[in-house]
Amino acid sequence: MIRNALIIAGASFVLMLGCFAGVAALAGPVILNEGWTIPFDRVENGAVRRTHLNVNGAKASPVVSRQLAWTGEALIVDLPIDVTYVQGPVAKVEISGPRDVVDRLRIADGRIHMTDDEGDHRDLYADSLTIDRQGIRIHSNADQTRIVVTAPNVSSFKLDGSGDLEIQAYNQPALTLALNGSGDVNAVGKTTGLVVAAAGSGDAELDDLRALNAEIAISGSGNADISASNEVKIAISGSGDVNMGLQPTSETSTISGSGSVRHNY
Repeated sequence: MIRNALIIAGASFVLMLGCFAGVAALAGPVILNEGWTIPFDRVENGAVRRTHLNVNGAKASPVVSRQLAWTGEALIVDLPIDVTYVQGPVAKVEISGPRDVVDRLRIADGRIHMTDDEGDHRDLYADSLTIDRQGIRIHSNADQTRIVVTAPNVSSFKLDGSGDLEIQAYNQPALTLALNGSGDVNAVGKTTGLVVAAAGSGDAELDDLRALNAEIAISGSGNADISASNEVKIAISGSGDVNMGLQPTSETSTISGSGSVRHNY
């Protein structure tokens, strides 16, 4: 019986390889030249979402770039798209990605959003499987979209979505971060006063941000890495941890959750 099962398994494997070879021979040119779409469902936060797996050919959405004007001192991001902030003298927002996404992005009152914003941004999660001479790559519309905000004096950042925020070359008296989503924040630079309020699952990776004073409040599951040298106040009511890279002159900690303060100096 075992011998018969092995024979059947081997024959099935050979048949499968033959089927794949036949599909590749017959459909390969069509896939590369015209594209092929396979619909499938994915489950996110208990909800079933209908998306498509695209083998991109000639019908792929072209990658475009555009620039938007920027004014203000606060940046709000609630999209599943990564955003980079660069402190610079000329205020502007540079966007690149698939045209059907880039053309719908807008900025109003410091908030980056889409013109047909419905809250779930389901089309941004649509995966694409690209087959070409370089191999096979899987990515989403959100993965292909890049947003770079350049401004001289943005000092308040709010992250409500799943996209990550990178802050480069920061040098201002104050920095306020509010993390309510699952996106992470990474900051490099220096500031006098750092304030972090984390209620989501995203991490605040601030060990390369040199601060004089810091106030950290964690009520979610995200962690915070900080480097403050003078006065540090920490309040933890969630499960997140605070990792301290420098020994401050003064430290006050209040912990009522399962999180902890770790001294890594």
